[in-house]
Amino acid sequence: MVRGGIETTIGMKSNGDIVTLFKPVDQVLSSNNPKLQLPLNITCRRGRRAALGLLEIVVESKEGSADWKLKLEDINITRQFKPTTSLNLEDKQLNIYKFAYDITSILNTPEFLGKEGVNLVIKHEGGSPFRVKSLLFDVILEDTDATTDYVHSTGLLVLDSGDEYTIPTKLHAGYNATARLIAYSLRKASLEVATTSDHYSINLDQGLVEEHFFTVTNPINISIKTKQSPQGGPVIVSSLTIYRNEVKAPILEICGVYYTRRMGLNVVSLRICNKGDSRPDKLIITLLRKGAIMNTISEQSIALPPGGELVKEIELAPGVTGELMVRLVWLKIGKRWVRDHIINIE
Repeated sequence: MVRGGIETTIGMKSNGDIVTLFKPVDQVLSSNNPKLQLPLNITCRRGRRAALGLLEIVVESKEGSADWKLKLEDINITRQFKPTTSLNLEDKQLNIYKFAYDITSILNTPEFLGKEGVNLVIKHEGGSPFRVKSLLFDVILEDTDATTDYVHSTGLLVLDSGDEYTIPTKLHAGYNATARLIAYSLRKASLEVATTSDHYSINLDQGLVEEHFFTVTNPINISIKTKQSPQGGPVIVSSLTIYRNEVKAPILEICGVYYTRRMGLNVVSLRICNKGDSRPDKLIITLLRKGAIMNTISEQSIALPPGGELVKEIELAPGVTGELMVRLVWLKIGKRWVRDHIINIE
C-alpha cells in the first residue's frame, strides 16, 4: 500500500552551477549523546552568491516528539521539532520525519559569503531520542559562465512490495538531464525506475539511506516501482531531483616544459595555457614517477583567463631522471577536469 507522497517544491533556472552534498548519517542523538556536528563543503565558492541553498534532514524516532536545535555556525535555523512532513509506520512502531529548510539568505550574509564550507550542528535538547538518518545539502552558486535547470521533488513516500508511484517532473520532452533518487529500505529491496525512454534497477541495502544517480532523456514523468518480494521493503523515498547544468569549460594544456638546476635541485618549469572559454577556480599540479607522487603544488585562487598562460615551477630531488607524468587537475564551481602529460628529464 502506497503511503505518503512526493511533490515538486522547487523548479528553477539560474545562471550558476550546482554543488551537492549527501551524507548517510545514521546516528542516534539523546541525552547521553546530545550533539552532532557535520561539515558542509561548498566547493570553489570564491565569494559567489547562492541562488539556492537547500537543506533537508530525515529523522526517525520510535517514541514521541523531541526537542532539538539546528545551527549553521552560530546562526539558529530552528529550535522547534516541527517536520515539513511525517509518516507513522504503525506496524514497525516507527515515526519518520522530513525537515526541509531554505537557507539561501543565510548563505548570502557577509559572514558566509567568503566561506568554502560551513558547520551544521544538530543538538538534542530533551524529549525522546531520535536517529538522524541522512542529510542533503544543495547549493546553486551564481556565475555567468554556467546555467542550471533544477527541479526538486520531496516528501516521504512509503512503497510496499509491488507498489508503484509516478512523479511528474515538469520538464520538457527530450530534456537530457541527471536524476538523483534518495531512498532507503527497512529490509533489502529492489526498485525499478522508468521514464518514457529510460529504465534502471536499483538495489537497496537494509537501513542505510542511499543516493543513486542516473541519466534521463525524457523525464516528463518518472515511475518508481518496488519489485514484488515477500521479504522486500518497505521502501522510503525521500526525494527525487532532476537537474541539467552547463558550464563554459576552462581547457588547460602544458604549452612548454623547461628544466634548470637550482641549489642542487632539479626545477621543472611548466608553461600552462588556457584554451577554454572561462577561467578555472583552482589548479592542482602533481608530478608522478611510476605512480608515486614526487611533488604537488596547489593554487587555491588562480588568475588564468581564456587565452592566458602562466608558469609554475616544481622542484625535484637530485638524481630524479627519466619519464615523469605531470597531472593537471582544475576545478570550476562543481566541475572537475584532469589531464596527464608525459615529460622526460635527462
